[in-house]
Amino acid sequence: MPKRILLEEFHFSVFVPRGLPERQYLVIRRVLNSAHFQARLRRHLRGFCRHYRSLRPIQITLTR
Repeated sequence: MPKRILLEEFHFSVFVPRGLPERQYLVIRRVLNSAHFQARLRRHLRGFCRHYRSLRPIQITLTR
């Protein structure tokens, strides 16, 4: 029997303006794919959810 069940799933989309220099797209993608960015995003999501008492027992997983 699993200890947790999936109750909700959100999708986070990133849109960039069309027509940017190719190098800028590469830089943006590099940041989004970086472990540092993803760790900070995960940390901020967890901190945000802690502000809601009823959400304190939840577990947040960031996947790609």
